[in-house]
Amino acid sequence: MFQAMNLESVSCSAETTKVYTPQEADELKPTKNREFRTLYEIFEFYNKYAFEAGFSVRRSFNA
Repeated sequence: MFQAMNLESVSCSAETTKVYTPQEADELKPTKNREFRTLYEIFEFYNKYAFEAGFSVRRSFNA
């Protein structure tokens, strides 16, 4: 379920801070002006991106 983190993509920006830069495929990277037809398509896109990048997304509905 979880992917191992590629240590080459972790860099230190300060003595105590580590930054992880995801190494996902170009077609999964969010870009400006990307268009979606439905909210479901948006969620699916970001869910796939998040999985490949090593984090998760969730959706929330306000009543």
